[in-house]
Amino acid sequence: MKEFQNKKICPGCNKDVLESFVVAKKMNFHVDCFKCTQCQQALAGKGYVERDNEFFCESCYHQKFSPKCAHCREVIKGQYITALDKNWHPDHFVCTKCNAPFSTDKFRRKDDMPYCENCYADNFQLAR
Repeated sequence: MKEFQNKKICPGCNKDVLESFVVAKKMNFHVDCFKCTQCQQALAGKGYVERDNEFFCESCYHQKFSPKCAHCREVIKGQYITALDKNWHPDHFVCTKCNAPFSTDKFRRKDDMPYCENCYADNFQLAR
């Protein structure tokens, strides 16, 4: 009975683990069974991220869970700005019209896009 309790079962294939294996989250995987949930790339010896008991290569994790930049639509892997209910790379949060960075925290909003004071005044404000 003791031998059965110490038996290692691979969660990837539900078969006995008898040879070399990978331990992740206290689970024993066959080396070939420890794969990215998304792309099926082998993860043994590589960087990976676990989320909700699923394992992802770093690239797939970012594609699936990281915010996307409202300007370039690329995955944001580092710091980012949240404004107008969107996420932006810091160097992509610029005026929609002139592409100038905002010198202060102030910007104008039109159609859910950011504008600097000058571009907003030149394009949207009515003459008095």
